[in-house]
Amino acid sequence: MKTDVGEYVECDGSSLGDSLRDELQRQYDNAFALSDNDAHAAKVTADEIYAKAGDAKSPYWQGLSRYLAGF
Repeated sequence: MKTDVGEYVECDGSSLGDSLRDELQRQYDNAFALSDNDAHAAKVTADEIYAKAGDAKSPYWQGLSRYLAGF
């Protein structure tokens, strides 16, 4: 749904940015948990976070994903 100011919101009133942040947080937590056991899977997930964060123009999540990926 679109508001009067042009912002898209979901039915529960949260913005699409909120759901993206929740998804990125979930992926980050998953990648962090994987990092102890499966470094390759953790890096793949970190790369996915980086790509989504780039599309959303979020340097915060891009930086966290690079930290998690090890570079």
